[in-house]
Formats: sequence, C-alpha cells, structure tokens
Amino acid sequence: MTLRALIFDVDGTLAETEEAHRQAFNETFAAHGLGWDWSRDDYRRLLRTTGGKERIRAWLSEIGTAGDAVDVPALHAAKTERYVAKLRAGGLALREGVAALVTRARAAGLGVLVTPSLYTEHEEFGTAPVLRSLARGALPDDLRAALSVSV
Repeated sequence: MTLRALIFDVDGTLAETEEAHRQAFNETFAAHGLGWDWSRDDYRRLLRTTGGKERIRAWLSEIGTAGDAVDVPALHAAKTERYVAKLRAGGLALREGVAALVTRARAAGLGVLVTPSLYTEHEEFGTAPVLRSLARGALPDDLRAALSVSV
C-alpha cells in the first residue's frame, strides 16, 4: 500500500481550538457569576469527558455541587455563543508542526485533505468556520491553497 494523502480533522488537530473553548467556558462562568475558572490543567483533565455539557456536569461533581444547581444546557449554550464569536473573530493558530508537515507532504506529491469529524454537534464548529478563522490568523496563502476541504 502506498501513501497517497494525509487527512486532517480540523478541531484540535489542524487548528489549536481547545484554548478557545476553555476561554469561552471561563468567560461564560464569569458572566453568570459562578466564580469558576478552569485552569489549563483543569481543562486538560476535563477533556477526558466527551462533550461540553458533560464536562460541566463532571466539574459540578468534582466541586461537590448538585447537578441541578445550574442550568447546564443554558450555560453550555451561552458558552457556545462565545466560542462561535471567537471563531468569527479569527486568529486561531495552527498546531505546532502542521505547517511544516503540510509543506513536506505537498513537496512529496501527497494530497492533503481536511475533513470534519464524523460527528459535529453544531454546524458552527465545522470545518469551514475553523478554516476561515485560521485564514484570518495563522494560515499562510500557500498552505490555504494546498488544502482540499471535504464536507
């Protein structure tokens, strides 16, 4: 079997998005007067739990707060609005080493494909918004031209 292409997911693979998620959570917690602030270590640990609402529930359990003390779906919806605003503002960073890897792959004649995850809970988290955010920030023209996007 001969390697013909590299296939990237976007969220957290091509683009560094987890810090933007963490910041959106913390801004939402502050706006709701909750007094919570997830450190990078807290968030890294919470990433073992899949899903934003589930992470909030895991946090509630960690801090010994009843699960019904907070309207988790509403809190998560507010966080989602903040995260989407961050995407629209642009400036996401490529993950370290991605630019060099794409450049070397293209030089070797490999295709480079960007595809969304199999499951995208919110369309606004999909491939196109993250790529647009990267384009406004860290994605050089030559790399943008090298990527094929599959939806």
